Amino acid sequence: LRYHVHLSTDKDFYPNDQTLVETLQGAVTTTLRGLVEDETYYIAILAEDVDGKLSKRIDKREVKLIASR
Repeated sequence: LRYHVHLSTDKDFYPNDQTLVETLQGAVTTTLRGLVEDETYYIAILAEDVDGKLSKRIDKREVKLIASR
């Protein structure tokens, strides 16, 4: 399996080449760098099977980075 990680500041985004930040092969964790504190991001992870078919369901999550004080 491969996982395509998409990130945007637009909650209504649709995963595409511009929102793709990383493709993971076999890994289930990653670190996203360059994010800005106090910004809200929306992340979507699409799975790709061995035949190259992407998951049809797009489940987005909201992530808010908060500065540690």
